[in-house]
Amino acid sequence: MSLTLTDQKIVVQAMLILQKDCKYHQSHTILANQFLISESKLRKIFKEFTGKSINEYLTETRIEKAKEFLCNTDDPIKMIAHQVGYDTRNLGKQFKNITGMKPLQWRNKYRKTKLSIK
Repeated sequence: MSLTLTDQKIVVQAMLILQKDCKYHQSHTILANQFLISESKLRKIFKEFTGKSINEYLTETRIEKAKEFLCNTDDPIKMIAHQVGYDTRNLGKQFKNITGMKPLQWRNKYRKTKLSIK
């Protein structure tokens, strides 16, 4: 399937919404309704354009934002989890699935690297 320019624009806009509002889980139906297309079409064009499902993309976006918070703040993991739309347990599980480390391990590794640069 070849994506039309309109399909590509829809996916880019959907990606921006997911990035901006990653704390809130947007149902696929609500997201699709914003573009006046079916949920199945949105899932299909999103996967074709990004190579990822909407849920995979949202999870990766949340983990990237969590990494930013871990690097740039001293906020507790519980607060960071809430800021990216997870509870502490789910953040830990998803974070480890993607990075191979727990959030606190990742923060400690980054802090050591950051301190050695100075």
